[in-house]
Amino acid sequence: MEYSQDVTKECIDGKEIAWGYESIEGKAPFLQPIYPKLHSKEAQTSIKVLFGEWTGQHTSILKNLSYKVKLASFNIGFLLIILEMMNDFVLKNEMLLNLLPLLAYPFLLLGTILSIVRNEGNLLLYVLGFFLTLSCLSILSNI
Repeated sequence: MEYSQDVTKECIDGKEIAWGYESIEGKAPFLQPIYPKLHSKEAQTSIKVLFGEWTGQHTSILKNLSYKVKLASFNIGFLLIILEMMNDFVLKNEMLLNLLPLLAYPFLLLGTILSIVRNEGNLLLYVLGFFLTLSCLSILSNI
């Protein structure tokens, strides 16, 4: 294959390849940046084909369970917030107006706490958790 002079060639797996132009057994070596030149004249190659498939999970049962609980609590919490917004704009049901936040905020708070415990959060997530705690306490004080 012909390449221009500025192509970087590396010795990988005992053979010299043009970095970004060639693959090793159909896979991009060492997760290099997306292959813009690979198969440029043919159909686009999907990332799944380039990098293969893999799934992973924690070896610790507790870490695996805490991850699943965190993910589920965020999903349920955000779903309840979407329902709350729909109620605010469409249904305008007074009972749901008070009930949905009481259900949503604890789920989101649980997800935030698990993110902190698992050391997976960031500042935005911590601020969100803080405000959700205040909102939940405000709703509880009004009951």
